[in-house]
Amino acid sequence: MDDLAITIAEWRAKAVRLFGADPLQWRFVCPVCNHIAKVQDWKDAGAPSECAGFSCVGRWIPGSRPAFHGEPAQSSKSTGPCNYAGGGLFRLNPIKVILEDGKTIDVFAFDESEWTELFVEPDTRTDADRAAEARYWDRLRDIDRAADTQIAEIKAEAALLNDEGKL
Repeated sequence: MDDLAITIAEWRAKAVRLFGADPLQWRFVCPVCNHIAKVQDWKDAGAPSECAGFSCVGRWIPGSRPAFHGEPAQSSKSTGPCNYAGGGLFRLNPIKVILEDGKTIDVFAFDESEWTELFVEPDTRTDADRAAEARYWDRLRDIDRAADTQIAEIKAEAALLNDEGKL
């Protein structure tokens, strides 16, 4: 998996852009079960604050499904959050955040599922028009993500060249 590395300042700015200034409203997607949870959900479940966006909220909800042991489709445990731990044996958190001291943490991706819906005009006449408009905004989001990746790569290369005394 290709990790996207961004600074803590860039990460926070993106969260504010997506969800507003209140961190309790920031939403993350578990990389294992795809459950979407707000930071408020971790707080309500009694999770330590540093676990939001790092381990699935299901770790603090009794009866949540196992992360890596599939339940039969008809089971009530086949939906909802799982008990995935970001710091366990399988480290699947896709986003690497560079802290101010240079250390890094791996976190869940933000939930951007509503991003497209915000920009698709509700009065578009046909389903085909709405689908085309959604594809347009999805493509712009992909371009934005690619640019974020390129910026992270350029910063990493510049840091390496700086460490080697070539800058």
